[in-house]
Amino acid sequence: PQSMYYSLMYMLDLPKSNSILEIACGTGKLLPLAANIKNKHSTYLAVDLAPKMIEQTKLNLSKYL
Repeated sequence: PQSMYYSLMYMLDLPKSNSILEIACGTGKLLPLAANIKNKHSTYLAVDLAPKMIEQTKLNLSKYL
């Protein structure tokens, strides 16, 4: 699955940006990939309707913060 995320990020060919918004972030697996591939100094905002997904995202991303 991780290689799928990398492929997706490259396939989208997003420009380098100062900010990235991820809607329906789930567990936040794309955010660290976006940081590595696009711009490590960008601001990221991840949203999800499910509070448990947000909590899992916080846990998953805690090592990057």
